[in-house]
Amino acid sequence: APEGLQASPGDRQVALSWQPVNSLSDGSAATMPVKYQLLRSVGGKELVKIGELVDSTNFVDRQVLNGRKYFYAVQSMMDHEGELVNGGVSEKIAATPVDLTPPLPPTGVTAVRTGVGIKIFWDRSSDSDVAGYRVYRRAADKDSYESLGEVKPEYTLFVDSNAGESVRYYYAVTAVDQSSPPNESDKSREATVRY
Repeated sequence: APEGLQASPGDRQVALSWQPVNSLSDGSAATMPVKYQLLRSVGGKELVKIGELVDSTNFVDRQVLNGRKYFYAVQSMMDHEGELVNGGVSEKIAATPVDLTPPLPPTGVTAVRTGVGIKIFWDRSSDSDVAGYRVYRRAADKDSYESLGEVKPEYTLFVDSNAGESVRYYYAVTAVDQSSPPNESDKSREATVRY
């Protein structure tokens, strides 16, 4: 049976690798070509074959959904004079693909000074899995941003009530998705109050 099966979950994929099989079950050297059959189970159900036989010791399963748990095993198959002989099956391992794709950054960011502070507005994100927005600001003489807070996905307004009167600020907004941990978009284009 193949040994050392490892899985690396990614965004809508699972990369699998294992050690090559070089010997037979009695310990003697495998003198004929060995191929491998991938087996997959969704959520603990029965293992079923996926894909064709492979010659290499790695495989990328792209027929998966993020957030769902999959179990994998690999079976060795020996080509004996044109007939395939079933070998052993590796131990099972589990993998859960994860969403690594952040939402698009918000657009239409605008900053307006009001009596209660600087109001920052933006357009609602069209991405379906946005879980909220994060608002950042930096002073004109700084390169780094400070986080001001988070806003629920149904809102597109934040009030910076701690803005100094004589300081010029630049604001940017990001979108975060529902993944755990969440993916955060790039920062939006900056907005500043027009004087």
